[in-house]
Amino acid sequence: MKFFNSYLQAKKKLESFNSRNKEKNVAVCIGNFDGMHLGHQQLFKAVDAGGDDFKLFLTFRPHPKKILNDLGADFKEITPLRQKAKIAKKYGFDAFLALKFSSYLRSLSAEEFVKEILVDSLNAKTIVVGYDWRFGNDREGNLDFLRKLSLKYKFSVIGVEKFLLNNIRVSSSLVRKALNEGNLDLANKFLNRNFSVGFKVVKGDQRGRQLGFPTANMQPKGQLLPAMGVYATKSYVDGLEYRSVSNIGVRPTFEGGKQVVLETHILDNDKINLYGKCMEVEFVERIRKEKKFNSASELIEQIKLDCSEAKSILSS
Repeated sequence: MKFFNSYLQAKKKLESFNSRNKEKNVAVCIGNFDGMHLGHQQLFKAVDAGGDDFKLFLTFRPHPKKILNDLGADFKEITPLRQKAKIAKKYGFDAFLALKFSSYLRSLSAEEFVKEILVDSLNAKTIVVGYDWRFGNDREGNLDFLRKLSLKYKFSVIGVEKFLLNNIRVSSSLVRKALNEGNLDLANKFLNRNFSVGFKVVKGDQRGRQLGFPTANMQPKGQLLPAMGVYATKSYVDGLEYRSVSNIGVRPTFEGGKQVVLETHILDNDKINLYGKCMEVEFVERIRKEKKFNSASELIEQIKLDCSEAKSILSS
């Protein structure tokens, strides 16, 4: 799957594709897709139902809420672009396009967006969107407006209705709420997979090693983390899977700092050197909340219990 950072790159690729396959159709699936949850997955399935030959995943960077709601760095994404691309590939998309949410893009009217980008640049023959998707300057475009334009510009529209799980509408906000509350079980059900984060391992203060439990330390930027606490996790490094236990918090027993850190201890290989490597941590189950202990020895005993609990969870 090709990852495009601009629609001009995608246009060049699609022009080449269309010159070789003039009779083939391009389907474009559009949305912010923060979480890539069960609701979003219904759109991905709808793309397959359209029967088109080339499936293009179209999203935006940064997430429009960062700019439109003036949230900036305060807005933490559930699913960063690299993970969206990885999941999109699993759903059979041929290309992944992340349009920069620039002032130019925001200035386009709904019809200009459809004509200039979707029709002229991407040659869309089928457009798949959610029932509540809004687009164009001042969010003037919606599903009904898109259907009207389809008659003018000769493309078909697939609008996907809301998805209910146990009579609850699955949404990015509910996934976010579940993660913030530490309700990992509910978040993973909404996502239809285990929530995960991926970062480069950075050098920490070696506190875990001193306690006998060396950890890979990650300082997440821009991505949402679950509530502070200890979790049974699976870690992936260099294509290999390891059972692990992870702590999210400010390490109150020692310094009680303010910076939230993700620390992961590999259960099966505490000699592995992870510094500087990219690591993905998949959250399976929450073990407990973060707690301040009276002494290092008390903390060590609790870590032993956490490791034992994580092994039990990950072996089941």
